[in-house]
Formats: sequence, structure tokens, C-alpha cells
Amino acid sequence: MISIDKTPIIFVVDDDEGVRDSLAIIGESSGYSTRVFASALELLDAVDARHVGCVITDLRMPGMSGSRLQEALIQRDILLPVIIITGHGDETVSANAIKAGAVAFLEKPFSPEKLVDNIRRAIDLNLVQHKGES
Repeated sequence: MISIDKTPIIFVVDDDEGVRDSLAIIGESSGYSTRVFASALELLDAVDARHVGCVITDLRMPGMSGSRLQEALIQRDILLPVIIITGHGDETVSANAIKAGAVAFLEKPFSPEKLVDNIRRAIDLNLVQHKGES
């Protein structure tokens, strides 16, 4: 049995440094620890099933997209809920992300309050998921 780290972390994945920094500031100003990654592969190298928190990822990134990242997390049994953000969304993409398990699909620009509400919801969900494992 793995030991769960109960301190929630917001994992931010975006190829744009300015967006990563902005999302980290929003998370930290709301009382959360954040870790930022420039690519989905960097995140996958850093997380495992013991982490608690959520992932905020851009939909469109070089290499691995946010939706592919979501699939990879599921395949690795990493329960981190995913919030997908994009500047290029449409209803089909949004519906597919939610069907695949994303807790939210936010189109840019979005308010910090809306993001924080979704972060709280995602972390609460993740804490319940991990509680069921212990």
C-alpha cells in the first residue's frame, strides 16, 4: 500500500511561461501549493498515485495535449482531477473532455474566482477518492 501525501498540490501544465506563472499566483494566493511544468511529459515524470490535488492543463500544447495528458494519468492510475483550459475550445472538445473525466473545461479568458471554485471542487473530489483508498 502506498502512503498518500495529504497536502494538496495544484500541478500547472502549460507551454506558455506567463500563463504558468499567472495560474501559480492564483493558486498560491488561494492558499495552495503549486508546481509548474512546461510540458505534459514533465508532469508525468514528477507525479504518481500518492499525490493529492489537481492538474490544470492547457488543451493545446506541443508534444502531448491536455486531453492526452488526462488519458495518461488515468492509464497510470493517478487520480488527480484535471481542469482543462483553452483559448481554442468548442462544444465538441469540451464535451469530450468532460466525458473523459475532466472536472472542468474553462475557455480563456476566465475569472480567477471561477478557476479557484473549480480547483476547490477538484481537490475536494480528490480527497474523497483518496479517503476511499485508505
